[in-house]
Amino acid sequence: DAQAPTAPSGLRLNATTSASLSFSWTASQDNVGVTGYEVVRNGLSIAITDGTTLSFTDGGLVSGSRYSYAIRARDA
Repeated sequence: DAQAPTAPSGLRLNATTSASLSFSWTASQDNVGVTGYEVVRNGLSIAITDGTTLSFTDGGLVSGSRYSYAIRARDA
């Protein structure tokens, strides 16, 4: 597959606790298919979901710390 998928969009925070957060996003589009989504926290890959999972819960976080997230679509 030579065509890259579109970037996931609409990243939104759904719930938080003192040690976790849950977020979701809108699916990417691709001419063949998206096999999964890579979850990146503070520049490091922490998980890969399957192609139909559009949410993730990250636990074990430290209250008062700063975290940044990105979602990357994985091409078929």
